[in-house]
Amino acid sequence: MSTVRTEPSESLAHHKLIWVGLIVGLLLLQILMSAVAIFLATSDDSTAIEQNYGTKSLQWDQAMAAKRASESLGWVTAIEVPQAPDLYGQRKLRIVLTDRDGLPVDKAAVQLSLFHHAHASRIQELTMTAVPNDPGAYIADVSMRRGGLWEIRINAKRGSDEYLLTEQREIP
Repeated sequence: MSTVRTEPSESLAHHKLIWVGLIVGLLLLQILMSAVAIFLATSDDSTAIEQNYGTKSLQWDQAMAAKRASESLGWVTAIEVPQAPDLYGQRKLRIVLTDRDGLPVDKAAVQLSLFHHAHASRIQELTMTAVPNDPGAYIADVSMRRGGLWEIRINAKRGSDEYLLTEQREIP
């Protein structure tokens, strides 16, 4: 009498299903890990590309001429940043502009750009306002929650004079 055993074929089918499931699961895990890696690589704001760098590179000679003209003005900038931010992470950044003779530079249009080096894509661009009864002083509320290395760019224009300054400063 012969008995038909179905156990080996059922067992074999069960093992094949486990192996196929394992392979498909590993492939899906790889796809998921790749998607997470792509998301992390593209959403990180600590890396940034200088805006209009192609145009700036083509206009390098003009930029260097503007920098030399700015330096020839002899203007001096004192940048003051409070030690700690307020409850909203704001600090009153104050600059004082003086000319080569130590006289205040009044009635200038002062533009400010700054960013934390750890978050270089978060550039703040502000217009500074003149401080009443304080010649040559300009102030702006800036978002500076964290200390560390900041880059501060100042562009001050008065009449035909244009003053450019880029400074990196460690903020407590």
